Amino acid sequence: MDANISIKKLYLHIGFGKTGSSALQSWLSLNSKALGKQGIDYADLAPKAKFNEVSSGNGRALFIACRQKQFDEVERLICSKYFFNPRNSVSIVSCELLQGIKKPTIEKLHDICQRNDIDITIIAYVRSIYEQCYSNYLQRVKRSGATHAYGEEEEDITFSNTAEKLGRYLDVFGSQLTVLNYDNEKHDICGSFSRVTGINPKHTKTTSQRVNRSLTRKEMEVLRRLNGFHKGKLSTQLSNYVISKSPNTKTSVFYDKSMVEILREKYGEDVQWVNRQFGLTPPLVSDFYCGNSDKSVIKLDRSSYTPALKWALKHKPTTKESALDLVNFLREFADFFQEFSTRDAAALIKRASVLKVMSLELPASKLPR
Repeated sequence: MDANISIKKLYLHIGFGKTGSSALQSWLSLNSKALGKQGIDYADLAPKAKFNEVSSGNGRALFIACRQKQFDEVERLICSKYFFNPRNSVSIVSCELLQGIKKPTIEKLHDICQRNDIDITIIAYVRSIYEQCYSNYLQRVKRSGATHAYGEEEEDITFSNTAEKLGRYLDVFGSQLTVLNYDNEKHDICGSFSRVTGINPKHTKTTSQRVNRSLTRKEMEVLRRLNGFHKGKLSTQLSNYVISKSPNTKTSVFYDKSMVEILREKYGEDVQWVNRQFGLTPPLVSDFYCGNSDKSVIKLDRSSYTPALKWALKHKPTTKESALDLVNFLREFADFFQEFSTRDAAALIKRASVLKVMSLELPASKLPR
């Protein structure tokens, strides 16, 4: 190798799910210029992340190119888009979606970096299984319109093939794969990431609030019930609003003893494999269950639904389809709300009537063909 060739360094962060990726991506976006002054390129391709909007990070374009096997585009993105400042020799790419690419594609990614004299480190965070599964369930309530109680569907106790996905990257990158225990790092995830990537956090700004926080049990019960009224079509907008009213609220994990035992039995070997392969300190555990299951019944009253009520009365749809979805939801919500307040129910019906008329003036959304 020519001694004059400068080796570049790429840090590729691939998640995993519910391990602070949104918080990291918000922080990286907020500090993209500050990182540049430290000699680190962070292509700010999801700039709304700095305003705490959940995104796929700056690596979504790379994931799409990998998924479509457009390897010339993969090479262009890495060499020109992610390394965009000729004076900088370090680049950071973050995208949870990249955890799911297949081994042949990972091998292509490795070859592209090697061919372009780019030393690459893969960064992944893992967390305790039960807590991750519960957090994934809450994410489905927030984003996918889930209406069932936790544990009622098989997906609720699925560990998303974490060990298998890590194994693919390990086979290709070996010691270039860095795995960290999120449970040990979550109180300072940005500091943890800085230590791995060489960022000096003293010269960065901190984010003002939690990003993509989880739900309290009461919020979860409210939202999963309302998801049934809009068939999941409004879950993201509604949950975002509810969370925005108290973004820094502390949340806790709801433990069900039977599900704890199922997950321990089902994924105990995966936990052992992760600890054996990566020597995590402290080691990864299946769960943090201490023997106490909270069996208390969540009682919902008018105040429990107040944030959702406020959203329903003020949300402004932008297309005819979204307006009609909201109209249908308002009618269902009004019928349900009769038991709490006939006055509020009447306000919901009135809002539905106004939106029905307004929908005639809104454009139809452009649906994919």
